[in-house]
This record gives sequence, C-alpha cells and structure tokens, in this order.
Amino acid sequence: MKRKKSATLKGEKKPKTVCEGNSEVKSVREKTSSTKLEQHILNFSKLAQKRSQSDIFANVLSLSFLNVDDNDGDAGNTVQESIEYFSAFLEKEQNDASITKIHVASLIFPWVTNSLIQKQDNASFATWQAFTICLEILISATYNPLADGDEKLDATLGRILEETNAQKIIKSQVDTSSNEIVSTVLSQSTMNKLVACFLRVSFTHTQKVSSHDVVRMAGKCFGLIVTSEFFRPTADYVCNDIIPLLDELIAEETAVVPDQAAVIYLSVQLLIVLQRKGRATNPKKTFQLVSAAKTISSLAKFSHLQVLGSNEVGITSVVNDLLRFAIFDESHMDDFRSMELEIPHLHAEIQRKDMIGKNGKNKSRKIDIKKKGSIPAHSSYQHALFKSVYDLLHESSSCKNVALFIPLLVEGFICQSLETDTNSTKKRSRVDLTAKIQFRFWSTLVFPMLEIIKQDKIGSQSTRLAMIKSMEQCTELLIKYDVYLPSFEDPKNEHLNYLAAIGDVILESTEKHEKEITLYVGTLRRLFSLNHHIYHDKISRIILCTIRQNPVEQNDETKNLVCTICTTYQKLRQLGHFISNVLTCADLCQPSGGCGTREVSRSFVNEISFSRAMSSAIHNSPIGQTEEVLVLIDQHIMDAVKEKKSSAITANSVDIFVIILKALRVGSFSSTSIKNMCESTMSRSVTTLLGLDVSIKADKAPLSFDLTCSQTSSGLYLWGWIVHVHNKCCFWLNEMPHEKEATSEDDSNMCEGALVPRLVASINYALESDIEGGKSLGSLQLLACHRLQQLHSSIFQKQQLEDVTVIGDKEIKESEIMFEEASLLVSFMIHCANNRSGGWKIICENLTNWIPYAKNEHIDSFLRWFIFTLAARKNEKSFASAFAEEVASAKALLRDASFYETPRLFDSLARVGYNCVSLLLFPDLPQSPVLTLNDIEHILMIRSSKKVDLVLTNVIDATNILKQLTIILSTCGSLKDMMFLFGNIIRVHVYAAQIFDCDEEYSFAEYAHVTRLISACRKALSKILKMMNTSSKFLDEKLVEMLLVFVFRTTKSIIRCVGNEDDFLISSSAMLFSAVAVHCVSSIDTYPDKMNAWVPVLKNSFGDANDPCQEASIMLVKMLRPSMNVFLQALESSSIRGLRLTLKNIVKAVRPLTECCIQAVHTYLSSNQGDTNLGSFADCTYFIADALVIEHTLSEQHTDQDSDVMARGPIEEVLRAIMSRLSNSEPCNDVGLLYLFGTCIGKSCLLDTGAAEIMLRVQGIFVKQCKATNFCIHPIIGASYGKILYDAKAKDLTILANGLLQLIHDNDGIDRISILTAAVHSFHVMANVVKGRSEREVLSNFGSKLLPMSSDLIFPFGRQSQVSYKNWKNQILTAQCFINTIIGKNDLIVLKGWDVSNILQTINIALASPEISTEGSHFENAVYSTSCTIVSSLLKHYPKQLYGCTPSLTSALRCLLNHIMRVGNDKIEIFEEFRKVCELLPEHKDVFKKHIMHLILFYVDGIQKAQLEPSIFLLLGTLSEFETKQMNTLMRPAAKPLFQTVYKNYQKHQYKGQY
Repeated sequence: MKRKKSATLKGEKKPKTVCEGNSEVKSVREKTSSTKLEQHILNFSKLAQKRSQSDIFANVLSLSFLNVDDNDGDAGNTVQESIEYFSAFLEKEQNDASITKIHVASLIFPWVTNSLIQKQDNASFATWQAFTICLEILISATYNPLADGDEKLDATLGRILEETNAQKIIKSQVDTSSNEIVSTVLSQSTMNKLVACFLRVSFTHTQKVSSHDVVRMAGKCFGLIVTSEFFRPTADYVCNDIIPLLDELIAEETAVVPDQAAVIYLSVQLLIVLQRKGRATNPKKTFQLVSAAKTISSLAKFSHLQVLGSNEVGITSVVNDLLRFAIFDESHMDDFRSMELEIPHLHAEIQRKDMIGKNGKNKSRKIDIKKKGSIPAHSSYQHALFKSVYDLLHESSSCKNVALFIPLLVEGFICQSLETDTNSTKKRSRVDLTAKIQFRFWSTLVFPMLEIIKQDKIGSQSTRLAMIKSMEQCTELLIKYDVYLPSFEDPKNEHLNYLAAIGDVILESTEKHEKEITLYVGTLRRLFSLNHHIYHDKISRIILCTIRQNPVEQNDETKNLVCTICTTYQKLRQLGHFISNVLTCADLCQPSGGCGTREVSRSFVNEISFSRAMSSAIHNSPIGQTEEVLVLIDQHIMDAVKEKKSSAITANSVDIFVIILKALRVGSFSSTSIKNMCESTMSRSVTTLLGLDVSIKADKAPLSFDLTCSQTSSGLYLWGWIVHVHNKCCFWLNEMPHEKEATSEDDSNMCEGALVPRLVASINYALESDIEGGKSLGSLQLLACHRLQQLHSSIFQKQQLEDVTVIGDKEIKESEIMFEEASLLVSFMIHCANNRSGGWKIICENLTNWIPYAKNEHIDSFLRWFIFTLAARKNEKSFASAFAEEVASAKALLRDASFYETPRLFDSLARVGYNCVSLLLFPDLPQSPVLTLNDIEHILMIRSSKKVDLVLTNVIDATNILKQLTIILSTCGSLKDMMFLFGNIIRVHVYAAQIFDCDEEYSFAEYAHVTRLISACRKALSKILKMMNTSSKFLDEKLVEMLLVFVFRTTKSIIRCVGNEDDFLISSSAMLFSAVAVHCVSSIDTYPDKMNAWVPVLKNSFGDANDPCQEASIMLVKMLRPSMNVFLQALESSSIRGLRLTLKNIVKAVRPLTECCIQAVHTYLSSNQGDTNLGSFADCTYFIADALVIEHTLSEQHTDQDSDVMARGPIEEVLRAIMSRLSNSEPCNDVGLLYLFGTCIGKSCLLDTGAAEIMLRVQGIFVKQCKATNFCIHPIIGASYGKILYDAKAKDLTILANGLLQLIHDNDGIDRISILTAAVHSFHVMANVVKGRSEREVLSNFGSKLLPMSSDLIFPFGRQSQVSYKNWKNQILTAQCFINTIIGKNDLIVLKGWDVSNILQTINIALASPEISTEGSHFENAVYSTSCTIVSSLLKHYPKQLYGCTPSLTSALRCLLNHIMRVGNDKIEIFEEFRKVCELLPEHKDVFKKHIMHLILFYVDGIQKAQLEPSIFLLLGTLSEFETKQMNTLMRPAAKPLFQTVYKNYQKHQYKGQY
C-alpha cells in the first residue's frame, strides 16, 4: 500500500519543488546528513501524518526518496526523536541541502502545535523548542505592518525576540504554502488558546534552568504571534481575557523581569493597534472596555511595575499611549467638554458663601458619582471613567495602584485637550476656558481620593503614602500646565474655594500625622505656589508642623517649604505677615519662663535653609518693607520681655533680627534709614534685654553683665550686630564713629551710659573666671572688636596730642590707659577664638587693628590656627580644624596684601609653622630648636633600626602644613627664616626616613603617606635653597655632600619598600638636586668647593645601578636629569675654568650610568619590546643627550686633546637604530627619541667613515617623515637635516642631490608625486642653509633639474582621484614656495622666458580649480597669497622676461582678481596682497597698459568690492587717454554708471601737483 501510494504520487503532475529544481541534487543518499534527514522525514511521515491527497508534506516536498523498505534500520525512531532531530536541524545555519528549513518547519508545525494545545503548560522542552523554531521560520517575515515606525515597539520586540528581527527570512524565499500552513493550523481560536498558555508560562516562577528557557521561549512565541498578521483579536478579548489574566498572574508583584515587561507591553499595545487600525473597533466600545473598573485596575498595576535590570521596555509609556488613543481620543474630547462637570462639594464651610444664593437655596449641583442613577439625564458615557475610579479607590485591594494611576489620567486628559485645541480647524478656545475644563476634570478625579484622606479611612501606611504622593503629583500638574492661574476668570471663586478646601484637608491630615509630615510637605508647597490665599491665614500652622518635626527626618521638601513661603511673601511685599507668623510659632513652641529657662525645642530660625531664604528676601526687598519687619520684631522683643516669656522666645526673635541685619544692603540711598533703625533698636530692645536703666549713672551701675543669663546673651548678640550695621551706615554717611574720641558718651558711638564700662568689666570677668558663655562670649568678641577699632583710631590721636603736651612724671598718659584696654580686648578676642566661643573670621577681618596690641602668645595662637586651617583635610576633622567660614577667611588672607606687610606675623611664621609640625611628629620636644651646621650634619648621619611611633593622621597634617608653609614663605620670607627652616625640615626628613630603615614593617598606606611627607620636605628644601643667598657659608661642601648622599640613600630605601610607582618622590628629589645644582653653580666664584662635592657622591652612589633594567638606574636617571640640564646651561653661559674642570669630573662620574642608558636604549630599539617602560625610555634618551652635549662642549673648549672621552661606537649604534626607527612610513611622536637624534646630529657625533651614509639616511628620514606627516614634520628632524646640509661639502651635496633625483626616478604614480613634493621641499631647505660658493653651484644644477618637475605638482583637484585634498593642498603650497625661492635667489638659477611663462601658467592652474571653494577659504587664501608673492617677485627680478609673455601675466592677474572678487572672506590682508602687485605695474605701463584695460573691464562686470578700489586706482594709473576711451567704448551700458562712480573716486585721489 505504501508503494502504491508512492507510485500514484509519481504519476501525478506535481508542482516543481526546490528539490527538483536544484541541479546539484543528483544523489541525495550520497551525503550522510541528507540521508539521515530523509530517514527522519520518512519516519515522521509514517507515524504522524495521514496519507491523503491533501497531505501537506506531499504538497511541499518531492517524495521520491520515500520508496524505501519498511525494514529500514531508522524506521523505528520515535516521533519525539525525530522532533528533536528536526529542532537541531532548524537551529543550524541554512546549507545547500535540497530540503530547506521552511519545508521541515511546515512538516512538523501542525504536530507540535497540536501537542502544545493538548498538553498546555505541561508540554515538554522539546515541544516548546520545536514550536518556537517553526514559528520563527514561518511567520518571522509577516510582522504586523501597523507596527512599522514604532520605535518603542521595535525596542520591545528586540528585547523579547533577541536577534529574530535581524535574521528575518526574506519574503521572496517563503513558499506561499507556508502561509497556508500557518493560516490553516493557527486559527484565531487556536491562537487564543496558545496566547493564554504563553502568558501563564511566561510568568512562571521556577529555579530550573530548562524552565527558564521555556519561559523565554513562551515570551518569544507570544511576541511572534501577537505581532504577526495572522493574529486578529477583538478588543473584548484583549480587555476581558488577556489583560485580566496578566493581572492575575502578576498578583502582588511590584517588579518584573525584562521579558515579562515586554509581554505586558505587547499586550497593551494590542489595544492601541486595534484602536488605530482604520477604526475597525468602535471608539465608544473601546472607551467602555478600557474605562471599565477591572481594566483601569490592571492598567494601574502595569504602569507602576518596576523592570529589573533594564530601562528599554517602558510599560508606563505604552499605558499613556493607550489612554491617549482609547480614552482621550479626539472623538471623546468633545463629549468631555459637553459634560459640564461641576466642582465637587468637598467642604461646606468654605463653599457655603459662594454656593448659596439670595433665596437661601443651594445653587450648586452635587453629583453623586457613586450611584448610576444620580448622573443627570444628559450625561455621556464618559462618566463611566469617574465611576470606575471612585469604586476602585474605595476597594482596599486596588486603592494604592489606582491612586498612583490618577496623575496619568489627569496628564493624559490635559495634554490631549491642549493638542486637540491646537490642531482643531475651528477657532481656538480661550486659554482660560480650556483651563477651566481641565480643572473641572482634575477636581472630579481627585475628589474621591481627597474624601478618603479627609475621613481618614486609609488603611495601611503604603496606601497613605501612595495617596499623598498622587495628590502631590496631581497638584504639580496644575502648575506644570497652567491649569489654574489666579488671573483666570473665576466669578464665584469656585476653583479657589475648592483648592482652599483641599488645603484644609491636607493641613488637617498633616497635623493629625505629625510623624509623617514628610509625606505631605510636597503637596503643601505646591498648593501654596498655586495661590498664597489658600494658606494665607494658616501660615503659622504650616510652620508649626515643620518646627515640631525631627530634624533627622527632614528632607529637601521640608526644608524648602518655609523658604518658598518666605520668597513668595517677599515678592508680594508682605514679608511682615510671614515674620509675624514665624514669631507666633516660636511662641507656641516654647514654655513661658524667665531668664535662664532651658530651651525645650530646637531653634527653627537657625536652619541654614531658613537663614538663606530670609537673607535673600531681605536682600531683594525695598528698605521700607525691611523697616516694617524690624519694627515688628523690635516690638515683639519688647513685649516678650515685658510679659516675662521664655528666654528661648526672645532668643529666636533676636536670631531673626540678626539674620535681617546681616542681609541688609547698606548704601548711600538706605544708610540714613538703617542708621535710625539701629539707634531706635539700641534704645529699646538692646537696653531692655540687657536690663539697663538709663536713669542710673555709670558709677552706680553693676560692674558686669550676667553672662549666664540667656536674655543678657541675646541682648549682647543683638548689640554687637547693631553696632556692626551702624558702623556701615556711618561709613556711607561719612560720619566715621571710630574716629571720634573713645571716651565720648555720644549717642552716635552706640555706647550710651554705662555700656562701655560694663563691657570692659564683663570682658575682665570672663578672662579671670574662664567661664563657658557660648553665645555670650561670641557676642562680647564682636563688641570687643568694634571697641578695638574705636580705640585704634583714638590712641594715635592721643599720642600725637601727648607728644606736644607736657605731662607730669607721675601722671599716667591717657594713651597708655587706652593701650592697656586695647591689649585687654585683644587677649579676650584670641581667648574666645581659642575656646571656640567666638570665631576667627572677625579676627582675620581686623588683622591690622589688633596686631599692634597683641602679645607674642596671641600672634602664635593666631598663626597656629592659620596654619592648621590651611592644612586641614577636606571632609575630615584634624587637629584644630576650622569651620568652612574660617577656612575661607584664612584663604582670603593669602590674597590680602596687608597680611604680607605685617612684619610681626612673618617674623614668627617660620618658628610657629615648624612648631606645628613638631607638635604632630615630635610631641616630646617642647619647642623647635635652632640647629647649627654641626647639628644638621649630625642629624644627617643618624641611622636607626628602632621602631618609630607613627600616627598616620599626624603625618598627613604635617605634610599639608609643610606644603602651605613652603608656599607662604617662598612668597615673602627672610634669610633668617630660611636658615631656621632648612635645618628643622632636614630633621623632619630624617625622622620620616627612619621608618624605611627600621626593622618594623608598616602598612602600605603608612608607607605612602610618609613618602608624601618626604616629598614635601624635599620640595621645601629646594624652595629654601633657591631663596638662600649664594654667598652664604651655611651650606658648605661637606653639607652638600652629606645632603646628596642622604637623598640618594633614602630614595633607594623607599623604592625598596614601596616600589618605583610614586612620581611625587622622584620629582621632588629631582627638584632638590636641581636646587642644589643651581646653588652650587651660582656660588662657583666664591665657593668653588661646593661643586666638587658632586663628584664623590656621583661616583659612590651607583652601587648596583649599573644594570639599566634595574629600578635604581631608572631612579638615578630621573633624579639627575634636571641637574644635568642645570650644568649644561651653566656650561654654555659661563667661561669659568673651575666650572669646566668640575663638570668634566662630574661627566666622568656619571659616564657609567650614561653607558647603561645607551645600552638600554639600543636594546629597546633593536628588540622593540612592548613591555619596556616608555617613560623611563624617554628619561634615558634625555639623559644621554644632555651628557653628550656636555662632553661635546667641554671637548670644544679644551685646546689639548684629551683621550678620556666617551666611546663613539655605542653612540653610533644607537644613532643607526634611531634612524632605522625613523625610516618607517609612520610619523614619530616620541619626543625623547627625536631629542637624542637631534643631539647626535647637531653635535656632529658621527664617525668620519660613515658620514656620507648617515647624511643620506638623514635625508631619507626627512623625506619619509615629510610624506608620513603630510609636511607637518617635527622641528627636530628639520633642524637635523639643516645641520647636515650646513656641514656638507660640495661632494656631499652632490650625493644628496643625486639621491633625491634617484628617488624621484625610482617611483611613479602617487608615490612619485609625494617623493617629488618632499624633494622640492628639501631643495627649499637647501637654498636657505647652504652658503659656500661651490656648494651653491651644486645646488644650482640640482634646482635646474627640479624646476621642470615641480610643475607636475600643480594640477586641478580631482585629476588624480587617489590624491586627497589635504595632500593636494600641500603639494601646491610646497611647489609655490619652491618657485618663489628660485625667483628670489637668482644667484642659483637664472630663469628664461619660457620658465617665467610656465610659472605664470601654474598660477592659472592653481586658482582656476573649481573644487577649491568646496573645501573652505583657508586654503584658497594661502594659495592666493603665495601666488601674489610669485607675481611680485617676477615683476621685481624678471621684468624683461615678463614683456615676452604679457598674456600669461594678464591671465594670472585676472585669476587673482577673480579669486578676490568671489571669495567670502573680507579680511583686509587679502586685498593688500593684490594691491602690492598692482603697485609694481605702473613702472611698466608702456608695455602692459593695453592688457590691464581688460582687467578693469573684468572688475566692472563682476562683483565690485570697496576694498578693491585702491588696487583699481593703481591699474587706472597705468592707462593713457587712448586706453581710457577704448575701455569706455568696450564697456557695457549697464556697467558705465558703476564705473563712473569708481572713476570719480580715482580722480579725487589722483595727485595733481598741488599740496
């Protein structure tokens, strides 16, 4: 039966298949893989397919190979095995087999689909794999065309389908039968079942690897089906089946993986596609489905899901799109407008006055959206949306998600209404009317949520957070889209009353839940920003909630709330209302009580945010408003003291007063008013707080203030700032109170009655008792500073009067009494600053006032604070660290000239600075010792292996102090300070170096910080040596030697411990060596022995550093490089014989290291190892070069022949290796290598036997580098080539010239052009360098051969497609420079007439190229400038030759004129170039006048520029009367008026023989 079936199939006329059409399939069974595939197909056909004429397999495949015996060995394979084999086959890349993937997929697709439907979630992995692969192959080319252009959907598909989109099968390769199979197998009902299965499997949570793969395949299949053209679901199916199933599967999860997010995205996208698909779905039906409660609940849950590990899939964005197309479509917006939504009745007490009419009846209509029957008869179906939201908010399961979903609904409606109003063809509505509709929609949606908040029916804390957050976002939308503005029409204040009702609800809820105030702050702030009337009468309640909150729990919103209110009232010019409420809140927070009552609540006004807001408000307020605020606070202080309220209340009021005083803008326009306010406050609040009675005389008043009383402390604080502001006002009014007599009791001195005596008495008491007054002492410090300013001026006046007045011996001078008082004040100011009761800022600001009265201990205290403050580590608390303001004050002193002009400070700075370091590192040392030369030498010899006590923080602080001290003293320091510091810094250095010599091991961090301390010491020593007098005997030969040996030794020890990775150490060591070298060289005349100290040090310091690969050699090279440079500069600028002899010994001493460097460089260049330290390689090359230069200079200065010189062999080997490296076709950017190359060439470090060869190689390097760098050649290579040309003889030049010609002849094509360009450039260098007569003759012959070739470099761009624009530009400029050189140096070549004509022709070619303008005008101007120079040179040097080629000259001038007329650049330089050419033409007017006439005609007919008129005037000067008439005849009629203007201007400037 089987054979009969096969014969019947053979006899039928079958459609041509892929197998029959492939000529290569002659014997399928010859290939093992094809045979195995056929056996599996046969087995599958036997067991799984029905034998019928409609057999799918028979329609797509040729079944000739099915004529096999039933007893085949593979016939027993099960269907499952065949399916697994087919899956593996389909996963492979498409081969040349006759059976394609589409055929196999079509064969097994019905079976795997049926199996998947039957088993559903329990299907095997093989079934899922086979179904997924078949689905990819069969429908991967049939994506829904509605998804085209949707970038978000493409990103989602890319996430879920991975590479499927990038590997689509081309539609032309898909048989039509495959589409029939898919459409037959995947009916809509089948796909509905499969989609449900896919969703369940996609959200399966399991830990099995295979299950994870199945989950991914389920998501992939879902994406393939829902985006294909075969899937045509209804909106009912999506809303009632898919979305509820997703909601059920997600359950309580708040986060999904990217694949699951993509499934949700595509599910929601289905509704959008159905809505946009040619209106296939009724918009009203879609609205009803989407606005249903269950759909809204699901969408709310979807929109707030978090996608783990990816931001590519935006579920919220697709939900927004769905809202736009399904709910807020244009067809629905008109119905929303016609709904006539009313403001919900939320708060009867607020809305009663506007809603009740004259007849006492309620005019507002309250819509009960809870009951369907309460909706008016004319209501539309859009009310279903509000009902769904209302119902869901009252369900505990969906309340949280729906609350967070409301802002999306509101924003969608607002945006769509604005877009509809913009795109409407009708007349646009008024903005306020559109906003009214938007506000009504907003109020209706948020009403149920506010009702729940008001009734406090919220269940969990998370639900409360969600509702408050939603309310905050909804309120933000009103501000973002200007839905509510106070300027909009609101006749009955319905909108304002509703917002006020919301404000009451939120504020009441805030007061009920004070611990959760952070949830409500954002809404409070936004409501206040909408309209300040909402909380105008409730400001104190808002501030009270903020004050009672725990400061730790405050966020930025909480801190900015009161600041926003402050700024708003400042703009409204109602700052007094805000201050009044702040004072009221302060009263409510504090208990009543008398003086000294302890504060029970934090001071709200001390918050930085409040202080900044108040300062900004006062700073931007007019003086009238500020005066009102100050009077208000002044009266509040008086009332608080009178009613004996808590001292904390008074303190808060004083703090606000001081904040305002600090922010006042005192100027000429406001100084009078502010001064009067200060004096009024002084006579009222200050005297009241201090408990002063004006009627009591000074001698009967108490001796001092009660510094322990809080009220007195507030009075002193206010008094100090009142005096401070009063002094500013007096300055602007030119009434300087400090210049008045200090003992005066004038009111203008702000020292009424017994204030000053009590102030002094209080200061004495504070110093004697050493009390901790806190704020009181800080206030006294400020007052003491102002009193000191007054005394400072008065003391000088008294001293002048006492000098001319006779005073008895026993009488005490009044100036001395005042001086003692000033000293007392200074002691108190420093005492307060040291105890942190006061501040250092005010001391820095009054530096010059207190220094004359300070004692040495006062200056030492100030300097200690100053040094520690500058050295304080950022974000860390170190010894005596300062606050941010004090750090800024200390840094400001460094920029103040008065600081450097104070001798008493700088006399103690070095001593105090080192004491600070000693206090950190040597706590047992009482004071810094004064070290002698012997002490320093003894310290340098100290070496100990004992453990050193190390405190890491002290080491860090000491390092910072040394850095700052070095900077300050290097600016202005005395020699005495330098000597002191030099010895003591060496002491610190030795202490730090002992850590690396001891047997104890330290941590890496400790080693690193100690290394930085040593680096700071060495930098400080180098600065000191540079400032030290060169004639000083302090630094003798022995100390120099010991210092150098010590640095060498310690550096080796440090590198042995921490490695050679710290660049700070090596750089500081090099800096110190360089400073020693400079000192020794500078003192060579008086103390020559200092230079001799280098020789034994260098000889004995190498040790094991003879290996170039060792770190010691690298260290020595880096350390000695700057010193070698110093020696080299001294050798070149000095002729002292002793210096030359010493340097000769130094060079001999470092010769072993130089030879090691030469060997290292040669090894690196020969092997080209990639792991070589390139930084060390550069150091070696610099070191070798400096050593070579020194040896060469010394050999030139010595007349006698010294055989003790460095061998030339290794140097020549290095030079050849360098030349081999530079001979490559790549540009060389290694500056060290180039420097060594230039040094070897420049100092003639060549052997005579190889001089010619090396010259040719240098020339080859020059040519290749020109080609490689596009003629941006390094200057060192150019200078080296110039050096060999300068030293070359005629014979050498002949070899070099012939070498260039041979290079030109040996290359052709593009290479020949580049070589020719380089040769032309080489000749340009030769012409400027070669000077000898015989050498110039050789150069002349070379130039004669090169001149005709140079014309090949000038051709229009594009003639040779392989030449880039940049190369073409360089070729033309190089050729023109060469031509200009030939013309200018007529001693080389004398040009003939045809040479001149050819040169002019090159100008025409260069400037006539049509492609130049597309590349920019920079190159055009460069070619134009050189062309003008060539023409000018020809007119100067070859005028007679030009007479024979006048047409060529005219053509060149016309090209120049054409360029200057069409170029967009109007710089004067390009016009001046052409004018210089025209200046040379009048001398030859008899020859050129008939031709110049045509240039003028060309100018008149073209674009006329005013900058060209001077050049045209020169051209007109060459014409005679005959040429002028002829030109007038040839001129176009339209151009004559233009020319007439030019000619008249020419006649005005024409010289007529008169002055």
